[in-house]
Amino acid sequence: GTLQFVTGNKINLACGSGVEIMPGGQMLPGGGGGSSNWLEICGVLEWRTADGPQYGYKYYGAPIPLAIDFVSFSIANDGNDLHLTWVVGGERGNSHFDIEFSSDGEQWEIMGSVASAGDHFETLTYASQIASFDRSGYIRLTVVNQQGFREILDLKSIEIQKNKVLIYPNPIALGQDLTIEVPSSINDELEVRILNQLGQLVKVYRFSPAVLHSPLKISITDLSTGIHFIQIYSLNLSFPSEMLLIR
Repeated sequence: GTLQFVTGNKINLACGSGVEIMPGGQMLPGGGGGSSNWLEICGVLEWRTADGPQYGYKYYGAPIPLAIDFVSFSIANDGNDLHLTWVVGGERGNSHFDIEFSSDGEQWEIMGSVASAGDHFETLTYASQIASFDRSGYIRLTVVNQQGFREILDLKSIEIQKNKVLIYPNPIALGQDLTIEVPSSINDELEVRILNQLGQLVKVYRFSPAVLHSPLKISITDLSTGIHFIQIYSLNLSFPSEMLLIR
């Protein structure tokens, strides 16, 4: 619909009030200029004639609370992929969740969206994945309701070390394949050494430059269970030892 002001008329609403202009709706000034009309809520001048006609969707006044019982948000790094999980205890009237990334905390881009499961009152877990993610910065989880209102639920910082070797899974079970991913800057032969808890060398693996740009696989079959250490060397680089638990 249309809220049409008559010149000189003003609306003053109490604290906690709001004016919602739905899509297709409009709020129009009367004649005159400046502050010949205005909308004031809780002593705050929200709109005046000089601001011009307003078209939906817009909302003035106290924000509409988003009906969600937020519990937790977590991010796990599996190789180059990010696995995001969040838990809610109930929600009502929500449309979807946005996963947003920013390198500086100011400019945000949407990396993905997950539809709301609809109205519910039980605990529910959502999950999403961002594949081949290689940027450091911030990731935040935002819920958007059916009217388009947004609320930030949580924010996490994330650091992707491009020159870091990724070794997973860890812990690992006997019989599983251990995956190693090395920085793209390495272009010479790679040597992987596995030492036991006493620091004794038990295995050496060598990989040619031709295979380094794909994840390297090592079969964990003939090692003993317990704590081991992995050392990785190339011609010009060496990386800190990492502990590996074999179960």
